[in-house]
Amino acid sequence: MTGWSPRTGSPGSVFSSIRKPDPQPYLVAIEQMDLPAQDIVFIDDNPTYVRGGEAVGLQSLLLDVRNPGEVFIDAAKRLGLTD
Repeated sequence: MTGWSPRTGSPGSVFSSIRKPDPQPYLVAIEQMDLPAQDIVFIDDNPTYVRGGEAVGLQSLLLDVRNPGEVFIDAAKRLGLTD
């Protein structure tokens, strides 16, 4: 997958028939990133998928597609990239 790295994203359920919000795709992504779940910020525009991320310990944020910038500002703060 072009542009994918453990620090910028995850293949998630791309390589599996199991789909979100089942915990398995999230757990695979966590394992591949080799980080504690609580150190990962997961962003999605589907509230069900956000709750799925929360259920496995991810910092899960709901993307408002009409105002997407806000969630990325929040994510950057949570990751310590900005004040």
